[in-house]
Amino acid sequence: GAEWGGGRGDPPVVGPLHLEPMRYAPLAREHGWYAVRVLSVFVGDVEITAPGADPSVLRGFNDGKGTIVDSGTTDTFLPAASEKPVAAVWKIATGRRYSNRSEAYSHDEFRRLPTITLNIEGGIVWSIRPEAYMEWNRDKTPLAG
Repeated sequence: GAEWGGGRGDPPVVGPLHLEPMRYAPLAREHGWYAVRVLSVFVGDVEITAPGADPSVLRGFNDGKGTIVDSGTTDTFLPAASEKPVAAVWKIATGRRYSNRSEAYSHDEFRRLPTITLNIEGGIVWSIRPEAYMEWNRDKTPLAG
């Protein structure tokens, strides 16, 4: 989204800003979308696709259309198969039950939200910080959902 500058008449600053040089991953499919192959997924420090974990979680990131990376959209979706392990880690990290509904978080609660990291074929580590997957409420409180 765009954020407005500090003074009247300042142009919008379009984000997010790149914190490191652009990197490229090989396409996983030739179906018209930018699908990549996910090798592992972490929620905070917990690998939800670790050996011994439910194999349907990693398959959920790679089967069907796969994981599509599209900078032209503002929506991020995780596969349904990841809901239980994500919810378990969310509860531990935040003390709150995960919900797909709109919920307000205090600043302290926001600071405890986990980073979601996808390790993608080609040596790409994509870390999605809370400020990238949360929206802000009108009163400037973080809003999930």
